[in-house]
Amino acid sequence: MLWVGNLAGKMLAAIGGEPVDDGLPLFYCPFGESERALFRPSLAQMTEHASDIEFDVVFVDMAEEVSARSVGPLTTVGILLRLSHMFRFGWIEPMDRDLVNARPNDLPKIKVEIMRRLNSITAESFNQGLRTEAAVLQAFKEGCSLRDQARSAMEAWKEKVTPMFERAMKEPAPEAALASLRDVLKQASVVNWQFHRACASRYTQLVDEYATANKDPDERV
Repeated sequence: MLWVGNLAGKMLAAIGGEPVDDGLPLFYCPFGESERALFRPSLAQMTEHASDIEFDVVFVDMAEEVSARSVGPLTTVGILLRLSHMFRFGWIEPMDRDLVNARPNDLPKIKVEIMRRLNSITAESFNQGLRTEAAVLQAFKEGCSLRDQARSAMEAWKEKVTPMFERAMKEPAPEAALASLRDVLKQASVVNWQFHRACASRYTQLVDEYATANKDPDERV
C-alpha cells in the first residue's frame, strides 16, 4: 500500500506538471528466488491519450552482487544503517531545508512531499523484510545496552515524534505549521542519531567479532 501510494503520488504530480524524479522505493517480489527477488523500479514514461493518461513503470532486476545478503545479524544491521542514512539525508535534511525557505502558500506541496518521502523510506524498510520492532531487535543481543538504545529510539519515535508529526500536519495556520514541522524534524534528528549510533556500534561490534573468529565463507553472517 505504501509503495503504490508513493507511485500514485508521483503520477499525480507528473499529471499536474510538477517536476518529478523517476526513482521509486525498492520492490521485493515474494514469488522469485530470494537472490533475484529485489528490483529497483522507476517511473519511466507518461503518455497522454485523448481520454486518459498512461504510465510505464520499469522494474530493473538488481545485480546479485548488489542485492546479495546473508541471513545473520550483520546483514540486518547493514540494512538498518542504510535506512538511518535515508532518514537523515532523504527526509530530515531536505525537508528542513524546504521548510526554512518556504512561504506560507508553499505548505501544501511541502506536506505532500514530507509524506511521500516518509512513506517511501517505510516502504523500502518493509521490502527489506524489516516490518516490526521484533525484526529490528533480532540484530542485537538480548540484554545488550545497544539493544536497549535501539528499543529506546523506536519508543521515542512512537511516543514523541509521531504525535508531534500528526499535530503539525493538522495545524491550520500556515506559519505555525511550518514552525511545528521544523520542530518535528529536530526531534526526529535526535532520535535518528540515537538509533544510528546503536546500529553503527553494533555493526562495528559484529565485524570485530567475525574478523577475530575468521568466519569462513560457508558461515552465514
